[in-house]
Amino acid sequence: MSLDCRYLDLLMSSDVPCIHFYRWEKKTVTYGYFSKLEVLNLKRLKQDKWHVVKRPTAGGILFHPYDFAFSLLVPARCTRASLAYLAVAELMQDVLHPLIPTSITSHDGEKASPFCMLHPRHFDLMYRGKKVMGGAQRRTRFGFLHQASISLKPPDPAHVKLWVNGVQPDFQKTCFSFADHLRVDTEKARLLIERHILDFFTKK
Repeated sequence: MSLDCRYLDLLMSSDVPCIHFYRWEKKTVTYGYFSKLEVLNLKRLKQDKWHVVKRPTAGGILFHPYDFAFSLLVPARCTRASLAYLAVAELMQDVLHPLIPTSITSHDGEKASPFCMLHPRHFDLMYRGKKVMGGAQRRTRFGFLHQASISLKPPDPAHVKLWVNGVQPDFQKTCFSFADHLRVDTEKARLLIERHILDFFTKK
């Protein structure tokens, strides 16, 4: 996460967007800059050897073994800040279209949630009522950082029950499963999406 912040500072001298794929050495939960952690059972997560990390962007809580996480760093001269969310959503819709025909949400969902993948927000990617991709941004006068999450598979409800306090989030109902869609396990789904994104950009 700190690396993205350093890259964001370097945009002042760059004309070229950058994409950064995340890999996790440990089981990792990240949370948005303004998130509150009361909903997480931090003691249990620590016992289960989870790494809990704050993101420099906003947005909700994410369990990263179940997603494909990446960031885009875009210099200010490449797009107007007011169009940043829409630009990323349209770009990723094109990138993922050969794998799945998503739609872009035009408004926030009726409910707010501390968990990123639980309810749709404006400019998320959706498929048949389930959330495929969400993201959040941090902007400076030099450009913006967009951190995004593509759902590989909903978190296991039995595990979520241990990690979350209070009302249990129903990720099975709201999260798209790329692994099931592609009929592979989560690691193969991760590699397929990564290769597809790289192919899309290198062919441009």
